[in-house]
Amino acid sequence: MRRELNELLDNLNSPLLKREAVYIGHSMGGLISKLLTTESGSDFWQATFAVSKSDYERYSTADIDELFFFSPLFERNTVFFLDTPHKGSALATSTIGYIGNKLVSLPVSLTHLFDGIVSALGNDIFTPSMRPYIENTRFKSLDVLAPGHPLMDVLYNKRVQGDAYAVIGSSSEIECDTPTLCSLINDGVVNYDSAFTPDALETIIVNSRHNSFKSPQAVDFIVEHLRN
Repeated sequence: MRRELNELLDNLNSPLLKREAVYIGHSMGGLISKLLTTESGSDFWQATFAVSKSDYERYSTADIDELFFFSPLFERNTVFFLDTPHKGSALATSTIGYIGNKLVSLPVSLTHLFDGIVSALGNDIFTPSMRPYIENTRFKSLDVLAPGHPLMDVLYNKRVQGDAYAVIGSSSEIECDTPTLCSLINDGVVNYDSAFTPDALETIIVNSRHNSFKSPQAVDFIVEHLRN
């Protein structure tokens, strides 16, 4: 997606377009929006590999470099997170998640991405915390959404370069003023603790079964902030 956006901006050839972008991301789309609006540093690499980047240079590929090292495409960003599992979702490790892993497959270009470096350096290149999420040196499709996944932890601690807002869905209560009450809020896929992000300048809770993009309150919230 980052490559395609860069290609689009190059084709349009308008410096003004690179100044600011607005992202409205639902669920996984919220995580993708955050990846497009944060600075990676070396944190994703260090969470995945036990070898340093310099030790790996001779096996470097553009695909791996772009996967782990990136910067925001735009100078300023505004992000609206809707039902976004910033800390993952328990659904990923449930029976439904297991079935999903069997039915949903990653592109071959991604599943074989690390074959070269593994052949050269062995399986020990992966950090101990990452190894449970690797099968035959390849990532599984939905496991990255499992609570406690090393890469989810890294992304959670990143900050959007710009302004962020959060819409949290709830299938029951839409107000909470204590941790105990907030812990009861869940949209059936993402709970309050995961949907909440300290990144957000403002957070609202709306009635939703993981479809807050249909909520008039959520739409009004987004439009109001875009107008401002």
